[in-house]
Amino acid sequence: MSITRAVQLLTSKGFVRHRASQSDGRVSHRMLTAKGERVCAEITPKALACEKSLLETLSGDERKQLNSILEKLAVRAEELTR
Repeated sequence: MSITRAVQLLTSKGFVRHRASQSDGRVSHRMLTAKGERVCAEITPKALACEKSLLETLSGDERKQLNSILEKLAVRAEELTR
C-alpha cells in the first residue's frame, strides 16, 4: 500500500485530518484526530513491548550492529528522497 493510500484510509476512518496551509495553497498539513490520538496511545505501549521482546533475542553486539545498519539505511533513504 502506498503512503498516499494509507493516509487516505486513515483519514476516511477518522484517525487523521488535514488542513490546507494558509501560507502555501499547495501544502496540506496532516494530523491525528482525537480518535487517532487515542488509538496511538493504546497501541504504542504494545508496539514498544513487542520491539523490546524481539530485541531481547539479540546480544549487545548484535543490537549495536543492527543499529548501525539501520542508521546507514536511514541515511541512504534520506539521500534517495532528495
